[in-house]
Amino acid sequence: MSRFYGDFDPASTASTTVTATVVDSTSISLYMPFENDMNDHSIHSHTVSTAGTPELTSAQAKFGSNSVRLDSSTGEYFTIPHNSVFDLNGTDFTIEMFVYFLGSEGQQAAVSKWTGSGNNKSFILMTQTGAGAYFYWTENGSTNQNIQANDLIPTEQWTHIAVTQTGTGAGSGRMYINGSPQTDTDDFSGIYNTSSDVIVGSRDGGGTSLFNGFIEDLRIIKGVSLYTTAFTVPTTAVGNSINIVSSTSDTRSHSHVWNYTDV
Repeated sequence: MSRFYGDFDPASTASTTVTATVVDSTSISLYMPFENDMNDHSIHSHTVSTAGTPELTSAQAKFGSNSVRLDSSTGEYFTIPHNSVFDLNGTDFTIEMFVYFLGSEGQQAAVSKWTGSGNNKSFILMTQTGAGAYFYWTENGSTNQNIQANDLIPTEQWTHIAVTQTGTGAGSGRMYINGSPQTDTDDFSGIYNTSSDVIVGSRDGGGTSLFNGFIEDLRIIKGVSLYTTAFTVPTTAVGNSINIVSSTSDTRSHSHVWNYTDV
């Protein structure tokens, strides 16, 4: 006579986290490294027009051999035509660049999408030697709001400035100076979309609050907040793509049955 003995293992599930890195270039709305030319190196290849005679120069360079010199006394700046990739309302975003100030002419617009006449004000990243940086924006095209950095911007020294929007709500919009989060925060998610051009080195359609110094590695990213806490500033040119790391959970079921022994 056979008798069967055994143990029963119940069905179970096992979960594994799978991490993948995707190289994303479509989120880069504008990238101007100012290394070999004064063009946009994003996949959009925006047309860039110049006012005055800005020049690439090796006099100062954060990375590589060159940066761009903008001279406020001769009215130098860049204009990039409006495009929907610069509409930042309701999305995460990052604006970042390296600046090197010369002199102290008061407020200087590093990059803007802001025309003073009509309801055409979207944003300005405004810098001021000895007084930090300001980020101005509107939610209706006309009423100014702003935050101010608490860290000062030195002269004749490279400084990394970044502005980010992460989600929504109090504190979701922030500025970073050399990787350090600034205490003044707000919510930029309602930033107004306008048909104004993007201006590098000025505002109000050009010719106002002119920048005086050097700029390198300017980048506008739509849909991604690249920095959410203190960070080490880039040590090489940031490039025209970013790495997006995503994690997914892979859950699988396993069936277990009686294990019999015939004795």
